[in-house]
Amino acid sequence: MKKSVRFLLLSLAVPLILGALAGLLTLEGLDQYAQLNRPAAAPAQRLFPLILNALYLLMGVSAWLVWKSQAPETKAGLLLYAVQLAVAFIWLLLFFTARAYLLSLLWLLLLLAAVIAMIALFYQVSKIAAWLQAPYLLWLLFAAYLNLALWLFNPGPA
Repeated sequence: MKKSVRFLLLSLAVPLILGALAGLLTLEGLDQYAQLNRPAAAPAQRLFPLILNALYLLMGVSAWLVWKSQAPETKAGLLLYAVQLAVAFIWLLLFFTARAYLLSLLWLLLLLAAVIAMIALFYQVSKIAAWLQAPYLLWLLFAAYLNLALWLFNPGPA
């Protein structure tokens, strides 16, 4: 198998595996999500895995395009990609498992900053790779709205 195809498969597998692990670790919290006071625009809990898996696939293709380019910014872009994956993983735990809505909102702002920086680096390497991250950025902005609303609508741990 060519090196490029192997890296594409790895690029797709990493976010999907992290997402599956986060899903297993947050399963109980996802069930509790249905019991919360949510804004009208909040998606049904069964949509989260579908949305996240689609975003993970776009992320994987995007990372592969950056890796394939071998531009000077590739290493920094992929490092930021890995950092934002870790920050996103922790956000899922803070939000769904710990139900720490204020802390998870603040953590989400860190994630947004990391993703914006990553997109800027990706754009220097591959405009397509950067644009493939746009749905993820939009989802994170929507997640920030939901996170804020859940913090405001549901008393509990900060």
